[in-house]
Amino acid sequence: MFVVLRVVTGPRQGEVFRLDRRETLVVGRSRQAHLRFAHDDPYFSRLHFLVEAHPPSCRLVDLGSRNGTLVNGQKVDQADLRHGDVIRAGHTTILVEVDAPASEDQPATYADGEMCHVPEPPPGYRFVEVVGRGGMGQVWKAVRLSDGATVALKMLLPDKAYRERDASRFMREAVILKSLDHPNIIRVLDAGEDRAKPWLCLEFVTGSDLSRIVRERGKLHYRRGVSLMLQVLDALAYAHGKGILHRDLKPANILVGTGPRGDHARVADFGLGRAIENPGQSRLTLAGKGAGTPCYMSPEQALDLGRASPLSDQYGAAATLYAVISGRHSHSAIGGDVELLRRIINEPARPIATFLPEIPEGLARAIHKALSTNPAGRFESAAAFSEAIAPFGGDVGDAAATRS
Repeated sequence: MFVVLRVVTGPRQGEVFRLDRRETLVVGRSRQAHLRFAHDDPYFSRLHFLVEAHPPSCRLVDLGSRNGTLVNGQKVDQADLRHGDVIRAGHTTILVEVDAPASEDQPATYADGEMCHVPEPPPGYRFVEVVGRGGMGQVWKAVRLSDGATVALKMLLPDKAYRERDASRFMREAVILKSLDHPNIIRVLDAGEDRAKPWLCLEFVTGSDLSRIVRERGKLHYRRGVSLMLQVLDALAYAHGKGILHRDLKPANILVGTGPRGDHARVADFGLGRAIENPGQSRLTLAGKGAGTPCYMSPEQALDLGRASPLSDQYGAAATLYAVISGRHSHSAIGGDVELLRRIINEPARPIATFLPEIPEGLARAIHKALSTNPAGRFESAAAFSEAIAPFGGDVGDAAATRS
């Protein structure tokens, strides 16, 4: 199966783009665009629209273009594309062609949070209760029968269990995590496949994820937020040193327990990670339900996951810190994911001092530097970002001593 975008009129007439996996084509005048109209078509915006393909599905999202995007003669903000649809922007017309089997069996789907039955645990384990659900799988609290240890088991959801690409991505998480040994990263204890369903056995962390903590107790004092983020950045610096990206850093992927020195943060879910040495190997985007989470995703990653780098993880860390200490996201989410995507790509973060007037100037400055729209404007590394915010961490009772 594949999707073909054929330029039938305009300066680039005759060019053909074939999308045969889950990937994105960005169209516009910017150097970031895959189909670029530098001076050929002046009616294009810098980032005009993107097409996300997951053959046979295909979706168009207008990126806030000045002159708009038409599909079959109708101006759209977003649209699901089908075989024979015609896209028009500026003086350019693009024909959509979808190659797919005449009749394709689709796997059963379930409502969010719903399962038709409780799955069988892998041999040697007993399920206790569901404790979480991610984009691909459920996480169960479980008992390892060999020694009675409490562990976390991550299983593919029933509606995705037999999709080869999802299974491969799920198992990649195991390979990545096995190579990581750091006190602030969730350890993988075992992994395997049972009845064609891959699973991971992870250490079970007593505590809550940062998203739940903020939701139930309110935003954190900036000193506590910084102290947790210093641990997260230490984990990222370690992973980056091994050539591994996280790609989906957010409050829900930071588990907070109690250690000898107080809060102990652990980074979870490196399932979207990929070796840094292979940039551009896969282009997964965030138009709708792509890889990563909109509020915490860098502009370059939103446009093309293959462009993600350690600086993209730094952006996610800064967006997370911004959210948990201010109670607001760096960019307004009014209008839904598509509007949020446009703002992340085109606009700087809202001043955090607007929502947190007491924040020290130096901390605000560091957070906004790490949130720079252009990766070149960020800190050179996670370690450098950590060094910049370190003076603002510590016990909440020491807030009066904070330097600005």
